[in-house]
Amino acid sequence: MASTTFGKILRKIRVDRDEVLVVMSAKLGIHASTLSNIENGKRSVPEGLIEKICTVYNLSKQECQELSAAAVELSKAVLINMEDRTPEDKELIINFSKRIDDLGEQTRTALGEILNRRSSQDKKTDDKQ
Repeated sequence: MASTTFGKILRKIRVDRDEVLVVMSAKLGIHASTLSNIENGKRSVPEGLIEKICTVYNLSKQECQELSAAAVELSKAVLINMEDRTPEDKELIINFSKRIDDLGEQTRTALGEILNRRSSQDKKTDDKQ
């Protein structure tokens, strides 16, 4: 079950067109697991995906605006599934979220670079699949 408004809208588009996840993901040029994670609120909306959805599925201006608004709403909140995390990971995540405002600019920049490198590696892996 989709846990975000964006995920619910995306799933409705797919179901209304009687498409399975694999078909929609192929049309959008993303891996099926990525699409599933977006629908379930486990992954953020990649740049350019909204425009692609609107084009591929010939959505109305209003439908595109609703999809965009849902993506903005999603960007204001971060969902972190702590269920399968180790106690150490849980502590790290909680401490990071509590202390992010105290980090200096140099530390934020360094962390951003580390995460961006990792994100680029993940994207290359998704593209190969």
